[in-house]
Amino acid sequence: MKASTAADDVEQLQIASTLKGISLGEQQMDLNFHWGTFVKTISKTAPNATSVQVCLEFAETALRKFNFEVFDPADEMGDFAVAGQGPKPTSEVIVQVVCVPIDATNTWIIVSACANNSTTAEQVRNLIREFIVNGTV
Repeated sequence: MKASTAADDVEQLQIASTLKGISLGEQQMDLNFHWGTFVKTISKTAPNATSVQVCLEFAETALRKFNFEVFDPADEMGDFAVAGQGPKPTSEVIVQVVCVPIDATNTWIIVSACANNSTTAEQVRNLIREFIVNGTV
């Protein structure tokens, strides 16, 4: 049996959307939303840890690595999401990562990024997703 690589363990779908003309008081803004989904396989975890918990830890680590303030950490049992705002000091992007168990080793993941600038949202989404895809236990 061949050892799997991060590329073998991932099926990806990427989508982008722009919501035009959102009013925020007197301000008008374009809200750009990029998301991508994939399945990550975690064949080994620590005792009493699930593949979802490991994936959430990868997500939180990615947010912190790229200088995001994490406002929804991966610290609760039964949690399925991690979220943060950054990168500091501008904090112009909000990212949420949701992890859903498929079975004991496979986790479906969606990485979503939202910002006024579409390119920034896309780049941040890609950074966080790549960190999670390449994460190993």
